[in-house]
Amino acid sequence: MTGIALLDGFGPHDALVWPAPGDARAPVSASEFCGAVDALARDLPRAAYAINRCEEPARFLLGSAAALAAGQTLILPPARGSEEHAGLRARYPDAYVLADGPQDGAGEVRAVPDCLASPRVSHWPPPAIDAAHTAALLFTSGSTGAPQPHAKSWSACVRGADTFVQALGPIARDVVMVGTVAPQHMFGFESTVMAPWRSGVPVCAARPLYPADLAALADALAGQRRRMWLMTTPLHLRAFHAALRRPPRIERIIASTMPLPAHLAGNVERDWSVVVHEIYGCTEGGMLAVRQPARDARFACAGRITCALDDDGVATFEGGQLDAPLRVGDRFARAREAPHLLELIGRSRDLVKIAGKRTTLGALGAALQSIPGVLDGAFILPDADAPRVAAVVVAPAHDAVSLRRALASRIDRAFLPRPLAFAATLPRDAQGKLALARACELLQADPDARPDRRLERYCAIPASHPSLEGHFPGRPIVPAVVLLERIERLLRDHGIAIAAVSEASFARAVAPDETLTMHVEIDPHRARFRIDARGSRAASGVLSWRRVAA
Repeated sequence: MTGIALLDGFGPHDALVWPAPGDARAPVSASEFCGAVDALARDLPRAAYAINRCEEPARFLLGSAAALAAGQTLILPPARGSEEHAGLRARYPDAYVLADGPQDGAGEVRAVPDCLASPRVSHWPPPAIDAAHTAALLFTSGSTGAPQPHAKSWSACVRGADTFVQALGPIARDVVMVGTVAPQHMFGFESTVMAPWRSGVPVCAARPLYPADLAALADALAGQRRRMWLMTTPLHLRAFHAALRRPPRIERIIASTMPLPAHLAGNVERDWSVVVHEIYGCTEGGMLAVRQPARDARFACAGRITCALDDDGVATFEGGQLDAPLRVGDRFARAREAPHLLELIGRSRDLVKIAGKRTTLGALGAALQSIPGVLDGAFILPDADAPRVAAVVVAPAHDAVSLRRALASRIDRAFLPRPLAFAATLPRDAQGKLALARACELLQADPDARPDRRLERYCAIPASHPSLEGHFPGRPIVPAVVLLERIERLLRDHGIAIAAVSEASFARAVAPDETLTMHVEIDPHRARFRIDARGSRAASGVLSWRRVAA
């Protein structure tokens, strides 16, 4: 047996699990984490597989480490509903469940303790895992079919972490890893489990899903003189950027799971003064290539991975964490002036040919998402023989006529979508993958009809805002006109301008730096707005609106 240590880069007293904002407990050190791993591993059921359904990052880390130390294989389910779980139990009968707490109908469940709250017992050195041991089964997203499992040896997991650090590192000692992606997903597992374990970097016990969560976490880490590497999806990043002014001490943002629009990456780099990278990868191979979209649309192979293209541009990657050459479904082209760089053309099945012209669904989707007022959208081919492309879109500021007019200025008219379906949200999973079958259901429901339109944003008026100088000295209060200006900004960002404010009431005073939640509901003639602070209504009103030309 060739053993590879669970952890690398840590000293016994280095922090490994960083507490969430508002948690006054000390970080869990590497030796304390190993003590908790040793205790839990001895208490686990005797089984070949451990289905890790933990939602809390600290419990996921501890449960995974203990199962590996016990010689078990992690099953990381792509979805955690009862139906999916029943299918896993039937497929892997010699399995039990790791969870945050008791779960109904889950079979044998081992609740994973909170290592921040448990008694701290040190154990060193870290346990060693057999390099050839099948460490984890990860599943494809299932966006175009049933999720398929892919086995990863412990050696491959370790080499994948090496690829991550070689491509994006080095990682400074004051960094804390923060992820919005569930660790059951390949990107989440690589970036918030394996990479930290193998590079001596602590992981935050909080997983920020909303802008207010990220703002609170960034402020807390700044107060502790720690910097953040944020692992996220383009979907989360769009919401964070729309709602937050520059959060402090975010040093790096790394996005994956779906294409990252170059304009979004550029806006985040400009407004937040942070570098944004995008990973190209897949469940079968993990991280394969990386780019900085705001600077260059082309990918470079990650770490020691190499890429060969066939005559059709289909890529085969090898090296790094790959035990054998991996042929992917995407087509690439080499940059003429820099042959080591790869331009992503798109999946072969995403290639669209209409009236002698060709493009890809990805290129069409990028054009759609670049339209002001479009919050989310995608082009799809309902079936292989469809004569036209279709699209589903979240665009509160548009109707079918205005959206097609805006699209016509960006794409060839041969690719204008028929039908075009509006939705309140798109049926994406937690990682941002669009479920094709559910998207097709939207097309069948009521093409070209708009749902009720609801906008929401978090914000705060900083104490440094110029309107507050001399305004109620000693107890500054945010002026009503500033609150209305924030509603106006929210609407403007979605292609809507205020024509007139017909009603406005202010229920209570708002203080500087107070977290505000803005809600707007829009119908064809007017919009109702509400601003909440500390769980109660601070302001509300009604306004008429007009569309801003795209």
